[in-house]
Amino acid sequence: MKLTWYGHSAFRVETKDATILIDPYLVGNPSWTGGWEGPAEGVTHVLLTHGHNDHVSGAVEVLKKSGAMLVANFEICMYLVGLGVSGDKINPGNIGGTVDCGPFTTTFV
Repeated sequence: MKLTWYGHSAFRVETKDATILIDPYLVGNPSWTGGWEGPAEGVTHVLLTHGHNDHVSGAVEVLKKSGAMLVANFEICMYLVGLGVSGDKINPGNIGGTVDCGPFTTTFV
């Protein structure tokens, strides 16, 4: 496994079966000025912990470019679909639930 930190809340986790971008605050992040394009390369899943701008800014760009699956709570998924993210590429969950993401599962706490 490889873990990369892009400042503040943004992490990339690379495993044998998935590349996950967590809270991709890659646009407007003073801790990361490298843009969103590089971190988006090869991403299979984008996981959002909550909807604050300092966790979500950059998610729409990454999702549109990569075609990755969005894993987030239902409301965030629907909000991003309204911003142009594909409704076929969402995997919504709610607190206390677990969703199957293919090569891994995510539990919402």
